[in-house]
Amino acid sequence: MKHLVFVGIILFSLVSCKIVHSTSFNTNNSGEISVYIDMKEFAEKMGKGVSKKTEEKLAFDSKKNENLDNLTMVEYIGQTIGISNVSTIVNKKKYTYGLNLKFDNPVSLNEAMNKIQHYVATGKDSSAVLKTFEYYHFSDKKLTLKEPLKKKSDSQEGDESNEKLEKMTEMISMQWEVSFAERKIKKVNSTLEVIQNGKKQVTLKIDGNEMSKRDSETIATIDLK
Repeated sequence: MKHLVFVGIILFSLVSCKIVHSTSFNTNNSGEISVYIDMKEFAEKMGKGVSKKTEEKLAFDSKKNENLDNLTMVEYIGQTIGISNVSTIVNKKKYTYGLNLKFDNPVSLNEAMNKIQHYVATGKDSSAVLKTFEYYHFSDKKLTLKEPLKKKSDSQEGDESNEKLEKMTEMISMQWEVSFAERKIKKVNSTLEVIQNGKKQVTLKIDGNEMSKRDSETIATIDLK
């Protein structure tokens, strides 16, 4: 995936990894989200020493972005209206690293997701623009999950590097875990692998190479009772 909800370009150097979006919604559509990379398989292949290097790359509460007033990612996301309790996820035993936060509504959740992307992008390009992509959308009794499509670059420069990047990202699988505190799931429509865990939880999975072949931003629609 090229537009990860939480580390974007930083994770492109990692292979045999799984990026997870785990979101829980309350009745009023507030909730909590954890966005993290699961490196267990990668660590088993490359050795435990890789964990230390990953911690340094994903130091969201200490690494500063000079293009954003020297803020850390935790600080930058924490400034978002409707977002609270932003913290890092560091589980050395399970090799999982990422961010966790609480949101008041889908609007604040989407803004936080876009700011995560913006933070990563400005680390590479100070002119990067904060986008307004809608990752989560509630309409009546339906939740729509979306992920931006890959954009083709018009530049021929660095084609060899881009090709290598593509190969690595194809090895990164994606997973969405969605749960509801009170409401029950009626139906899930998706081209991804769907695993329903009881009446209030669903997991969606897709391999990286399939992610890049999508022709629709919509990951899934979840109808609620």
